[in-house]
Amino acid sequence: MPIATPTDRANDSPDARAAAWCRGIRAGDPAALTDFYQHWFDRSVAIVRARTGRDDSFALDVVQDAMIRVARSTPKLDSDADLSRWMIRVLTTCSLDRLKQESREAARRRVARNTASDTSVGCEMQGNDCSRPNIHESMEGLRRHLGELRPEQRAALSLRFWFRRSLAAIGRALSISDDAAHGKLRASLRSLQRASQGDNEP
Repeated sequence: MPIATPTDRANDSPDARAAAWCRGIRAGDPAALTDFYQHWFDRSVAIVRARTGRDDSFALDVVQDAMIRVARSTPKLDSDADLSRWMIRVLTTCSLDRLKQESREAARRRVARNTASDTSVGCEMQGNDCSRPNIHESMEGLRRHLGELRPEQRAALSLRFWFRRSLAAIGRALSISDDAAHGKLRASLRSLQRASQGDNEP
């Protein structure tokens, strides 16, 4: 007998739906994860913005971090209130982790700028070109461009590259065909490529 997914049980109580999400995600069902993502996405962004005072780009990064944690470590919960409390804790923890990461990266950039300045002076004195690509800026650009994608594009990329889901599984999760899932992934990757090329323009 097939297991009812949260989408199939739209008329159930909030507690039944929350319990179904937890069971499905813990069992590795991409449809349950996608349904949870869609229901919690806007609320999660609003929670992060309210608690940190940061913009949508930061909030989207935090929500992606939180959804990865949801996929990997959702506990067994039986009520909507318990699931909400747990999810808010996850969002708060991910926000703090992201803020700490930003602080560390800012410190590394300051050190790198000071080092680059000292090296540049030495290279100019020796007539050498010491330019190097900045990997931190590249990673920041990638996170920014991911945040600019539509939610379903980010979901498709996450399912494919984070959770190693097949095209068929992604199609089922997004209620589209295998070919459409393949096309969505290709379009998402092209969007990231175009955005990255735009960053590299002089």
